[in-house]
Amino acid sequence: MTGDDRLRTGLLDLAHNLERQGIPLILGGGYGLYLKQLHLQNPDAAATVIPFERWPAPRATNDLDLFLRPEIVTSTERMLAIRGVLESLDYAVIQGCEYMQFINPQGVKIDLLTGPLGELESKAKRRQDDRRIGPTPTAKLHAHRTDEAIGFQVDATEIRVNGMLSDGAAYDAVIRIPQAFTFLMMKLFAFRDRNREGEKDDARHHALDLYRTVAMLSEEEFERAMGMGAKHRSNPKVAEAGRIRQEYFGEPMGLGVLRIREHRLLIAEETVAPFLSALARILRFAQDA
Repeated sequence: MTGDDRLRTGLLDLAHNLERQGIPLILGGGYGLYLKQLHLQNPDAAATVIPFERWPAPRATNDLDLFLRPEIVTSTERMLAIRGVLESLDYAVIQGCEYMQFINPQGVKIDLLTGPLGELESKAKRRQDDRRIGPTPTAKLHAHRTDEAIGFQVDATEIRVNGMLSDGAAYDAVIRIPQAFTFLMMKLFAFRDRNREGEKDDARHHALDLYRTVAMLSEEEFERAMGMGAKHRSNPKVAEAGRIRQEYFGEPMGLGVLRIREHRLLIAEETVAPFLSALARILRFAQDA
């Protein structure tokens, strides 16, 4: 079984069991981008910022980033239901990341995340630090709080994914992928953090995923992303994203741009300029906040 087969089966197992609990599955991270690219990469799709034949090859990862809505993270009953699903699928806690990261016998790793809590802020219980969120009473299940994941549950792209469950049965599920603005925010922060930590390869992957996210924008998605940038211009995380863009992707020789150009999956050098222009337009209000 290939790495993609393992991830696909793991994803479908989760979707199948979580749907029974009435819990929507929202998939972020590299595998979310991977599935979105496979979904969009065809000649009949709407025109995009960069033509699909010049996109980097799809790149899968070895884990699943599952986003949980704030109303789920703050509910003991619903978090217990998720914990039960994980146990039924033989997921074990990863030592050192207890109750927030899990792995199954096939090597599929799960990260649980959430975004800004909004009006449910007062209901959340912080576990160990401000980045771990869980309900009270505890369900021994946490989500990594990611405040830059603005709008992760709004206007998500729905993608039908087909494959096999771990019991061998064929199954298809509707998987929700966060909107492009959410991905842009997360990838900007991820690039900044990995670059600071000296993890050049990870920084390079995040930079290319940023490019990939912009490349796949249809005109409608582009307008929506610009609208989100304007709507949330006063949010400190958006202002910080604007500063990150300016520092690393604000000019052709910026460090983030160099990391994109270094990546072996970049196909067309001439597409970097339209990427930079589009990213600047989406975050055009950020530095004025």
